Amino acid sequence: AVSAGSPLLQRWFAETDDPQAADPYFLYRASNLGSLLALLSYPALFEPLLSVRTQAVVWSAGYLALLGVVAGCAVQAVRHHRGRQAEEIGLRASGPPIPWRRRLFWVALAAVPSSLLLGVTTYLTSNLTPIPLLWVVPLALYLATFILAFQTRQSKVGAVASRLLPLIAAPMALPVVLESSEPLWLLGPLHLLLFATAALALHRRLAEDRPEAGRLTEFYLWVSVGGVLGGAFNALVAPNVFSTVAEYPIAIVLA
Repeated sequence: AVSAGSPLLQRWFAETDDPQAADPYFLYRASNLGSLLALLSYPALFEPLLSVRTQAVVWSAGYLALLGVVAGCAVQAVRHHRGRQAEEIGLRASGPPIPWRRRLFWVALAAVPSSLLLGVTTYLTSNLTPIPLLWVVPLALYLATFILAFQTRQSKVGAVASRLLPLIAAPMALPVVLESSEPLWLLGPLHLLLFATAALALHRRLAEDRPEAGRLTEFYLWVSVGGVLGGAFNALVAPNVFSTVAEYPIAIVLA
């Protein structure tokens, strides 16, 4: 229910008379920024300062507040509905369907970073060092790449990341294949840099290929499918097929 709220609110916003309504994807940046702040604040603030029972009460109160805010957004969406223009968006959405090749491209662009996220996390915590809460760092970088990727269409960040990716991946191929663990101070940041660059390049390509607002919910559906497939490959397929963390170098090659 919570995850479905982001595309729902963006769809509502797309039907308003706001000047930015034609391209509401900037709200996806805000959504991921909220996720990033929550990810960092929980282990730093909420978990050490509040008991589990208090956390449950706070979370329940926050969820009720969320419902109230969403209801307020619904009222504003109705008040500022742009009528005929919004109907035109609906007509465009019901026009020629998006080609399956483009849908599969979205799935692939979302699946590879998702697989890389789990792959680099497993690799760092099993092959390099089992530092507590180390998994927070790759996940924070993953969310940050979404924030950077869904900027304006004129952003050059995707082109820079795409050009840097082979320059970082090529020298990292040998330590990945050999499963090198030393020196930790160098390999750890390099693995994270490789992951962040690949995720940013692919997520930016995904953002550049985003459809018009009338196709917004379908776009997020296929992005979600890609995330699920990437995670399923690492969590379900790889442990039953590979004896090492082979899914990580496979995802690098796919990237």
